[in-house]
Amino acid sequence: MAQERKAIRDGIKAALQTAYAGPIFTSRYMDVRDESEYVKVYFDTGDVNWDGLLSSTTATVIVEYSTTEQVDDDAMDAVADQLNNALATQPIAEDVIQGFLPAGFEYIEQQETEFNTIILRYTVTY
Repeated sequence: MAQERKAIRDGIKAALQTAYAGPIFTSRYMDVRDESEYVKVYFDTGDVNWDGLLSSTTATVIVEYSTTEQVDDDAMDAVADQLNNALATQPIAEDVIQGFLPAGFEYIEQQETEFNTIILRYTVTY
């Protein structure tokens, strides 16, 4: 399953690169102190579903956009729309994924790091 998660993260990164030119990391723990903006792609939680001897996994994937610029929600939404559109129109690990759907979002102001962040949540089945 780790290979599948890596393939999904890498596929999401490739899709996002069609819409976002900044750094894209495929791990939650990265040293971003020298970055003024970035995107992270990582898994949050997942559940294995069994049907007899066959299984599938349903998981939450996070796409996190962060910037040090003091921008309003409209500007954050504009970037989020670009990211969402890329994920809706580009293939993502088609040999692994059975389903990929938007599941929610969250705004975060990280005062200790001076980043403004929008988190996009997706549900992926593989």
